[in-house]
Amino acid sequence: SIVSVVLVYAAFASLWILLSDRIVALAVTDPVVMTLVATLKGWLFVAITSLLLYGLLRRRFRVTPGAVPIRPRQRQGPYFVLAVVFILALAGLGIVRTVAEQQEKEGVRLQAIADLKTRQIGDWLRERRGDAEFLRSSVLLGEQYHQWQALGDARSGKLLTDRLAQWRESRGFGAVMLLDPKGERLWGTADAPQGITPELQAMARQVSRDGQPGHFGPYRNADGQVRLDFITPLSMVPGAHPLIVLQVNAGDWLFPSLQRWPGPSATGETLLFRRDGDHVLFLNELRHRKESAANLRVPLENKDLLASRLLRGEVREGALISGRDYRDVPVIGVIHGIPGTDWFLVAKIDRAELYEDAVKDAVGIGLVVLLALFVAGAGNYVLRQRQDLLIAEQVRESQAERLRALSLLDAIAESSQDAIFAKDLQGRYLLFNRAACNFVGKPVEAVLGKEIGRASCRE
Repeated sequence: SIVSVVLVYAAFASLWILLSDRIVALAVTDPVVMTLVATLKGWLFVAITSLLLYGLLRRRFRVTPGAVPIRPRQRQGPYFVLAVVFILALAGLGIVRTVAEQQEKEGVRLQAIADLKTRQIGDWLRERRGDAEFLRSSVLLGEQYHQWQALGDARSGKLLTDRLAQWRESRGFGAVMLLDPKGERLWGTADAPQGITPELQAMARQVSRDGQPGHFGPYRNADGQVRLDFITPLSMVPGAHPLIVLQVNAGDWLFPSLQRWPGPSATGETLLFRRDGDHVLFLNELRHRKESAANLRVPLENKDLLASRLLRGEVREGALISGRDYRDVPVIGVIHGIPGTDWFLVAKIDRAELYEDAVKDAVGIGLVVLLALFVAGAGNYVLRQRQDLLIAEQVRESQAERLRALSLLDAIAESSQDAIFAKDLQGRYLLFNRAACNFVGKPVEAVLGKEIGRASCRE
């Protein structure tokens, strides 16, 4: 009975642990609702298992006098140990399965976040490149530049710069500059830099040589702002092509988009990085470190850094990988490349947060195990008490039967006119009726329990 109760309970608890999370994950997708459902699921489990245990205990351990044959006490120790081992094995299997499912679920979530952020940044970059491509192929801008620079028409130059300023405002760029074919600054909006950095000049020469738009950055300017430049040639200008530089403030859209984490998380983070020589350069503002955009560099030889592992070719894009982040904290993450750039995006969380949820589930399993062990111990105790009760009942009935037999024998002996007596193996009198007492002339108290010879009886 005890083993059957424990096995039924363990089977039900195991099926609940293995199947309930999958059913909840299929039925609910919202994280807040999922948390509420998980809490309700725990209470429902307690209620159902309590009713199950009550029914099983009431059915199995109900004591009805005379309903069960009287037997000697049976040894329950091996069965109880077997039940405990079975419960602990199921608990271990449940905990391992819970950790694996939690890691799988978190991997799917990180994969979805990395895909989402990669698409968002890719779409944003394509939109910016589309703006640059529109300017590159603009016949009107090309004619106005030619009339301004080649023919000396100042009015055409004013129309050109006004149109570029309006383009900046309508398309949300931080600043616009116009460079001559040699990469020297001709004009710029009020917030455009007055000088041209050597890196920007080198990029301008490459764009002029290729005849196709390109981008430069993110980088920090002299004011400490993180910028991203889109450079395009005015291809409709005859001869050597001038260049238009469209500057984007990375803090306007790019950084806030990366910092938004879909769903509650204490450590979740998406970030951009690229290779910079023998270092990993982080391109955006990091959640746990200020002033890090285009500024924080970590040696590529750092063997545990997620970014370093990818750049060294140890792991592949899109796979769930583990390692450490820029804080030297153990994390898991997914890395995707940004199309058309040398950037990489990683979505990551701390491993402690991953195991925190798994530990909560493991604690729940542990409580279930303790409840199961308590039920097993209580059942074993009830069974022993039941056996003791049955043995006591057996002894009581045996003694009553003996008393009835002795009373019947005494009644028969006392009513007989013949002398009747009985001795034990040592010769002591156990029975001595009235006729025998009259025959020997002694009271029964003087004879019972004593060894009296024949001569003494005659006396």
